[in-house]
This record gives sequence, structure tokens and C-alpha cells, in this order.
Amino acid sequence: MAKLKVGEACETKPLYEGLPAKFTQPRFVRTALHNPMNVLGVNDDIEAVGMWLRECGRNSPNTLQTYKREAEKLLVWASTVKGKGLGELTREDHLDFQEFLAAVPQDWIMARRFKRSNSGWRPFLSQPSASSIAHSVTILYGMMEYLTSSGWFLANPMPKPKSTIRKAWRPTRKALSRDLVQIMLDSTSEPQEGESPKDALTRMRDRWIVYFMVHMAPRVSETRSVGGSIRSEIVEGKTMWIWSLVGKGGREEELPVPAHVMSEFESFRLALGLPSLPGPNEEIPIFPSFKRMSKDGAYTDLSEQLTRNSIYKRITEHIAPRAKRLAEQRGVDASRLELVSPHWLRHTALTEILRRSGDLQVAKKLGRHRDINTTAGYTQTDLITLSNAMEE
Repeated sequence: MAKLKVGEACETKPLYEGLPAKFTQPRFVRTALHNPMNVLGVNDDIEAVGMWLRECGRNSPNTLQTYKREAEKLLVWASTVKGKGLGELTREDHLDFQEFLAAVPQDWIMARRFKRSNSGWRPFLSQPSASSIAHSVTILYGMMEYLTSSGWFLANPMPKPKSTIRKAWRPTRKALSRDLVQIMLDSTSEPQEGESPKDALTRMRDRWIVYFMVHMAPRVSETRSVGGSIRSEIVEGKTMWIWSLVGKGGREEELPVPAHVMSEFESFRLALGLPSLPGPNEEIPIFPSFKRMSKDGAYTDLSEQLTRNSIYKRITEHIAPRAKRLAEQRGVDASRLELVSPHWLRHTALTEILRRSGDLQVAKKLGRHRDINTTAGYTQTDLITLSNAMEE
């Protein structure tokens, strides 16, 4: 059986390739801590980490990427700061790493998102919050426990994360106002000067992306669905459209699709020259890539999906800046548009559904959360309602 490399598991560049010169390539070695009786059947640290990623991330690409990212931070730090490989880290080293996470040096943080091949790439996008650090430490402790229980390490040198008392809900307030959502939609509705047919279709796709995300509250990983995942069905005598998706942890879930969302979908499809509604076996993505489309809008294949990173870039580098310019023209504060991301649009959808329904359980169902406290953390309606009542 061929050994699984980290890069193969993640379908991205391996952890040990392509880092800017500032960072030392991670050391993957066997040390005295390694047990020759391990059950992983691997030869070195990188294969061991790859096996962990393969097992933990096999049901969720999102989990896979998150775990890879956290493992990489530790490995790059170990090689650059300590000059050590994973198996050479001591308990004190792991404590030092946690202190490092609490105050990441500025030169380890990207000014904006860069590709790995860019010299501006850094392991961090921002200073991690306390909750992010706790999440990172939990993931890495799980990795070290996995490598220990499987016999790769004789002992786990990493201190066990301390359990903390759950704090009261504090709204994250990442939702956009209705005015800003409308500005985002308006900015993608008007033809731009000198745009080609392909540019026009790209703009229409941008509008569809925003509309779908602010009404359906998908995780960005869930948007990689095909038209055939949206079907018509009669439920208790009512004809409705239902979106079947694969959610967090590989769970199969269903959401009703409102008529106004289907209307937007129809408009986008007709602009592409497709039937207004998807067929039951249709493989055309709901967010198709236009890589194979010519400037005049002609295409022979729409089967390729926009990647998660492409969706992120469309929102942050194209849609939001265009909306910001329109907001400034209208005299509207556009500062929040500088922070917008796919996750912000999910927050926006959950906040709006709670504002309309007044029912946290309804928002929980839309967000597909197991814990209602998670839903509460995405919304701010309770705070707004209390404020309005206190003003009366």
C-alpha cells in the first residue's frame, strides 16, 4: 500500500513545499520517541500526519482543510523557531507554542490573503482570538493523541487543553444590514461600462451568489452543489422546492428553497441559455465556473464548479469593493463591507430569519446547528429587541 502524503490527503501543496524563504521547511524525522511497533504502517512524521488527516477529514473537505492548516502552523513554528521536527517537541515547546498563538508576531500575519507561492504568504490571516486559540489547541492535542494511541509516539508531550466554563452568549454581530445587502445586490444588477458578454454573465453570477447566500445561509463548502440537488416535491399537499445538501461532518440535510430564491435561480439560468429549472439528474453546478467560457459568452462545458477559494475571492475582491463604491455614492457607511466574507453572508441570513420569525429554533434549523447556543452566537436580534424595548 502506497504511503499517504499530507499533500495527497489535502489535494493541496504538501506542508513541506513552497513556503516563503522567511520560514524553515518543516522537519519530518524519526526520533527516539517513535515506537517501532506503531500500527500506522508509515515511515516518518509526514506520513503519520497524513494518515491522521485522511482519517479525520475523510467526510468533510472543510474539516480536512482546517486540520491541515492548524497542523501546518505548529510544524512551521517548530522548524522556524525551535529548529525541531514534530517528534522532537517537548512539553515546554508546546507551552511555548501556545504562548506564541496568544501574541503572534506581525511578520507571521498576512496583510491580505496570498497564494502559497507569493512571498507575502504567512501562516496566519490575523491574530487568533481566544476561542480560535482554544480550537487550534484542541485540534492539535487530538492529533498528538492519535499519533500516541496508534503507537507513533510513546507518549504525548502536549499538555491536555483545560476545560473552561462556558461563557454567556456574546453576539458576534457579523451580519450586514438590509441596506448593505440591497446595495450588494444593486451593484451586481447594473451593466458596467465596456463589459463583455462574459463579464455580464459573471456579474449575474455574482448577484446569484449573494442572493443565494443571504437567504439560504450555506457554509461556503456546501455551495458546491449541482442543479439536480434542488428538486420539486409535494409536502403535505404543498408543492415546494427542496435543496438536498451535504452539510458539516458529511451529514445529508434538506432545506426548503423559497419561491423568490428559485426566481433568482431561474433568471441566472436563462441568462446562461439553460432551461429555467434544473432537471432531477442535472450535473451543472449552482455556482458554475466560467473558465471554459469565451469573451462573447459562448461555452461548451459548465460542469466545473467554482472552488471555495474562488467564491471567497468573488465576494471579497470583486463584489464587496464594487458594493462599497456604490454605497459611498449613496452616502451610506460602507465600512462593514471591507470585512464581508462568505461567513458574514451566512451570519446575515441567520440574523434575518430570526428577525422575521422571532424563533431561535427556526434559525437553528436554517443554520443546521446541533447546539442552539451556536445559533445564538450568529445572531443579534435579542440584543436589538432589548435595546428597542428599553428606548420605549
